[in-house]
Amino acid sequence: MILWMITLFSRPRDIVSGDFYWIDKKGDKVIIVAADCTGHGVPGAFMSMLGITLFSETINKIYTDNKEKFEANFILDNLKENVIHTLSKSGEEESVKDGMDMSLCIWSPKTMTLQFCGAHNPLYVFNNGKLKVYKGDNLTVGNNVNDHLSFTKHNINLKKGDTFYIFSDGYIDQLGGENKKSFRSRRFKELLGSIQDYPMNKQKEIINDKFMEWKGDHEQIDDVMVIGIRV
Repeated sequence: MILWMITLFSRPRDIVSGDFYWIDKKGDKVIIVAADCTGHGVPGAFMSMLGITLFSETINKIYTDNKEKFEANFILDNLKENVIHTLSKSGEEESVKDGMDMSLCIWSPKTMTLQFCGAHNPLYVFNNGKLKVYKGDNLTVGNNVNDHLSFTKHNINLKKGDTFYIFSDGYIDQLGGENKKSFRSRRFKELLGSIQDYPMNKQKEIINDKFMEWKGDHEQIDDVMVIGIRV
């Protein structure tokens, strides 16, 4: 029985990417992550490798040692501490400024519930074609002026046929069109709203085609990633 369907659109700016995604299952929960690391190209890729390693260590440790704390906000709070600690050991001033923006979802197919935490990045949920936006916190998974603050967990009840999206900012920020302007979140919301009647594999095609049409002959300015899940 298929409980959910996914589309993943990923287009690095260079050969390697500063964006990374994570999809895994722990018990009856599915963890879905879209992360946007500092930089792109080789520096961004190194930060992505660090992020993937630390995220894997964090969720495995919490799931093994403290299952009752396997919550989106607790995971991001611990990940932030691990990133800060790891980067601070480098001793280089610039490195401790590194980090990542991230959307973290924990999807429970049995209960049709979704936990969401965002480090700057939001979550878009479509129900019967209507969009609801859940904003991320003004926090980075890394060093920032609000290190003492914790991430906010959003608990969301979903219905069969709902679709949710997490993404990096590369699509929205891409310059293009007739006047070389950024695509912006308004167009992105309209695009996602216009494809809700399509299956997820078709959605990926449309998302890609629209991006290429908008970019045209302009340079891609950042890594791009969009993840969509239909429940």
